[in-house]
Amino acid sequence: MSHDRPTEPRDAESVKVGLMPPLTGLVSIYGTEILRAAQIACAEVNEQGGVLGRPLELVVEDDGSLPESAVAAAEKLVKKHGCAAIIGNLLSNSRIAVAYRVAEPNRVPLLNFSFYEGSIQSRYFFHFAALPNQQIDRMIPYMREQFGPRFFFAGNNYEWPRGSITAAKDALAKCGGESLGEEYRDIGVTVDEIDRLLDAVAATAPDVFVPYFAGADQVNLLTRFAERGLKSKMAVVMGHYDEMMASKLPPQVREGLYSSNSYFMSIDSDANRDILARLGQMPGVNGIWPRGNGTLTNFSEGAYVCVKAFAAAANTVGSTDAEALVDELKTIHLTAPQGSVVMDSVMQHALVNCYLTRCNREGVFEIIESFERQPPVIPQRYRHQKIASHATLEDDIRLQARMLEQMQGGVLLIDSGSQAIIYANAGAEKMFGYKPGELLNTPWQQLSPLDRDAEIGRLEDVAANILQHGAWEGELRQRREDGRAFHCMVSFSTFTHPVQGEVWLAVYTDISERKRVEQMKNQFIATVSHELRTPLTSISGSLGLLAGGAAGSLPQKAELLVANARRNAQRLSTLINDLLDMEKLVAGKMPMKLLDQAVLPLLIEAIESMKGFANQQQVTLQLVNPLSDVHVSVDAERLIQAINNLLSNAVKYSPEGDVVTLAMAIDNNRLQLSIQDRGPGVDAAFKDQLFKRFSQADSSDTRKLPGTGLGLAITREIIHQLGGDVSYEDAPGGGSLFRICLPITEDRP
Repeated sequence: MSHDRPTEPRDAESVKVGLMPPLTGLVSIYGTEILRAAQIACAEVNEQGGVLGRPLELVVEDDGSLPESAVAAAEKLVKKHGCAAIIGNLLSNSRIAVAYRVAEPNRVPLLNFSFYEGSIQSRYFFHFAALPNQQIDRMIPYMREQFGPRFFFAGNNYEWPRGSITAAKDALAKCGGESLGEEYRDIGVTVDEIDRLLDAVAATAPDVFVPYFAGADQVNLLTRFAERGLKSKMAVVMGHYDEMMASKLPPQVREGLYSSNSYFMSIDSDANRDILARLGQMPGVNGIWPRGNGTLTNFSEGAYVCVKAFAAAANTVGSTDAEALVDELKTIHLTAPQGSVVMDSVMQHALVNCYLTRCNREGVFEIIESFERQPPVIPQRYRHQKIASHATLEDDIRLQARMLEQMQGGVLLIDSGSQAIIYANAGAEKMFGYKPGELLNTPWQQLSPLDRDAEIGRLEDVAANILQHGAWEGELRQRREDGRAFHCMVSFSTFTHPVQGEVWLAVYTDISERKRVEQMKNQFIATVSHELRTPLTSISGSLGLLAGGAAGSLPQKAELLVANARRNAQRLSTLINDLLDMEKLVAGKMPMKLLDQAVLPLLIEAIESMKGFANQQQVTLQLVNPLSDVHVSVDAERLIQAINNLLSNAVKYSPEGDVVTLAMAIDNNRLQLSIQDRGPGVDAAFKDQLFKRFSQADSSDTRKLPGTGLGLAITREIIHQLGGDVSYEDAPGGGSLFRICLPITEDRP
């Protein structure tokens, strides 16, 4: 395939920079415009004297829209053509592969022109386009304010859509919105799959639909969305809708769709007018969009910026040495068609501009808001990844491979998309009882016990936490190859793999012996508790008879002693009951009768049963946002017990005359129950102990009532066995907020 190339001479005196546009494949609609923009930048550099007094030569290799073809293209640019730097790639999975399989091992700067999720942390990687926060943090609040709080998210099933949608959901939560759904489809989505997705969107009836599909998939989705008449029922906003995509859509489809990005052709600036004028003179261009085929999107504007940045860096340091270029690119700044672009020297991701637009019927993007230059923020899920100052990928791989194999614990690498195991060290194979290689391609969830139905909800929560926050740590029951169950402490974290993209690193520690000792302790406590119950019942009964029969006949001091003895007997009885409950929960012997039930009546029952205690403490209980049509699969008695434990604590620590609230909410098809008080809150040093057995925080609050130190531990165990989770956070404005999260079995209509 032949491509238009720059006209400067190709000889040993030229300085070569490689470009990888997607000239074929899923996103090939952008290939030609990326090439043209880079050629314009190259021509401008040569008009101004070239690089180091020599012509700048642009060498082009098609990245093919796939990781393997992109790696081959990058290898050719570096090893065959001797390029001093490479510029790419449009799709995230291709970019990740090139960054870690070509740029790092060969110590060649990779300048990126495409927005992406923020997963690459490398000394040789420089990002000149938008991160999620630079597209999304202003876009979502605007749409929520204009159209409503209910959003539905969908995208292709790879790292960029997942990372972007996570950022969008975070922004939505901060502005008080609600996520009604989140679905992913593999690249190359069929019409039938699109229709099934749109069925789900139509059923939830969101105020705003946010699709994150790539290239032709997005074009097909938007077309079908309009054909089904959904445009009149909800707004649509994207972080990657542009003039090229609009040119592939009929006027009735493209009109009214919103987009937020770093560049649009409608930006009013001298630099933008100049590049559009040059574009109009390029071979094959018959006019500037919408009156011709000449388009310039954020991808091509980004490629233009990358070429200019390379040339500026090389001319400043007077060299094309990779290490010198890297050091200079850390501080590069230049004027671009979008506005001023400045590199952040620590993250190596640029401060870029942000515009919110609405496409009209002609395919022109009317700028609604200009948010000016935005600083880059690496999403939380990637912040644990660090850039080694001079380490190379080859060094890291060799060191890490030796470390993983020598670790005594079990180490698994899990593909974040399919959640299948792609690597297991010798420690993991020994721990789970598998022969070398047998764990590969095994779904991660299959390592759970065969009777894992009760744990499915928790596994889903673990996966959701990893996808959102990039990490999770806790205890999981696991299963050896021979079927025997055992307990593990597991630590998950995410990182970007050169071949697989985003993977989970799971480190397992067998804690079976510790659990065995704990079980022995629990059995001892249970035995002692049972032995104490009989004499305590007798003592409590005798004290009751003494208090009732001798009322008014005992000296005042004796009456006080009897009353004190009854209170302590009651406290001891509560402790014994809590100990027995905890023993049953830990041993899995507490019967759980899970039934599909409406939640609201259970919450009302819990509040009613606590009102007497709350009245004694002069505290009001209030149910907030009651949702009558929400169902969960729970044991009603145990859920009420867990809620009452939290309500009791909230009442204990609330000031007289205050209000304790129990609020209902829906988030991503899960029920959230929030119990909030305005008491002293939990000391930071005690938070890690909060849900552990026999843990009680010290407090100077004289109204604090004595407890057993088991209530929160029992609550956590109950909720976990109901397939949910419970967490704590400091309440806004002071106090405590405990949140129970449970899967919904019946959606609201």
